[in-house]
Amino acid sequence: MTRANRDGRVKMTIRGSRRAIGRQGGGVHLLVRAEPPRPPARRQRRPVALALVIDRSGSMGQAAADRSLAPAPMPVLGRPGRGVVDTGRADKLSYVKAATLRLLDLMRDGDAVALVTFDDQVAVAKPLTVLDDRSRRALADAVGRLQPGGSTFLEGGLRAGLEQFGEATLAHYGCKLVLLSDGQANVGEQRPAVLSETAAGAAHRGITTSTLGVGFDYNIALMSSLAEAGNGDFNHIGSLEALDEILREEFTAAAEVTARGVRVAVELPERLAFGTNLNGYRQQSTEHGFEVLLGDLVRPKEFLFEVTTPVPLEGDELTIAVRAVSRDAADAAHESDARLALRVCDADEAERMPVDQDVIDKLLIQLPARAEMDATLAHEAGDLARARAVVDASHQAMAGVRRYYGAATAGLPALDVWEARLSDLSAATLRGPMPAVQLKTMYASGYDQSRSRPQRPL
Repeated sequence: MTRANRDGRVKMTIRGSRRAIGRQGGGVHLLVRAEPPRPPARRQRRPVALALVIDRSGSMGQAAADRSLAPAPMPVLGRPGRGVVDTGRADKLSYVKAATLRLLDLMRDGDAVALVTFDDQVAVAKPLTVLDDRSRRALADAVGRLQPGGSTFLEGGLRAGLEQFGEATLAHYGCKLVLLSDGQANVGEQRPAVLSETAAGAAHRGITTSTLGVGFDYNIALMSSLAEAGNGDFNHIGSLEALDEILREEFTAAAEVTARGVRVAVELPERLAFGTNLNGYRQQSTEHGFEVLLGDLVRPKEFLFEVTTPVPLEGDELTIAVRAVSRDAADAAHESDARLALRVCDADEAERMPVDQDVIDKLLIQLPARAEMDATLAHEAGDLARARAVVDASHQAMAGVRRYYGAATAGLPALDVWEARLSDLSAATLRGPMPAVQLKTMYASGYDQSRSRPQRPL
């Protein structure tokens, strides 16, 4: 059952793979969907303050010649009449400069932009500046002067970018930081968990952090955890030709977000066991269940989780409630909820109940994607034992799906695909650490699936 989406509230839906659960030894997968309100008309939208934090370390000066990062004719930077010319170079930083200037063309007067760069030093090339004809020319000049330098002081760039957002800016703008890097942080703080705390603190203030990993040498754990903690999105830039589109998406998300800092509390009856959401969103326990942090919504987001009955349940029915709290673009608070009733019966009877095929289909996409993402992170950390444990756990999850849903999943091609993907993962683990290209493309594909994003060419 759902509640209507009124007055800027997030529309919540909760569905079960079945509408019944075994009194003991049973299990059900639940799909929760959070749908944001419609965005306002463009003329009514809140202005956006965007801090672009750009890695200009030495590797950004290298030619874009690795696999999909192949050289291509350089586009002209900016629109005619703005005094911007083609650099004629096919290195990664030149692509970034070109895409940055086209992004400025997309933004409207009244939006604001800051330009922060880092190598082993941090430079605020342009403090947060409100866009008009004059400031656009100044920003274009600052972008044009960027040159590759030395090492990668990612922590310094992140902190300097966040410092661009003062309290007055937070009160009047939708604030987003976009961090772009192609390498490993090797100066200053480098631990993903520590840097993610910085992004989480900024998100609490109302600043969204998204990350763009360019090429195949950046650290997946760092870039993805920064975005997750910062209520934003992680983006893998396997092809520099895709950079324009992804930067535009990041700006559009900031301009059109209608539900900020969405947190979904899941309230469960006593004696019902639950697992971590399969999509990998941040999750924390609460007194009556757990809470999932979905961040900012510009499109619907979903998450799946499993509940089981390890000890006998009492009664003939149980209710699971989900409640979303969020803030709209004007910083007003909203709440919305939904509930699902499940019949409690003998396990055999529950397993004869009809299944919700849409929930099953999404489950059979998400479970192997989650395994690939977790195995990728283990390979990146050089922990092959953990990678093997991920594969083993995914085999156990597959056995659980077959046990719970039996005939409803018999003959489904998705199960064969899952089995094949696990075989490939197992073989890759036996060969040793995965190549960087395989790590990035596998993780990016799984991430896009888990975040309900359209698959991009990798």
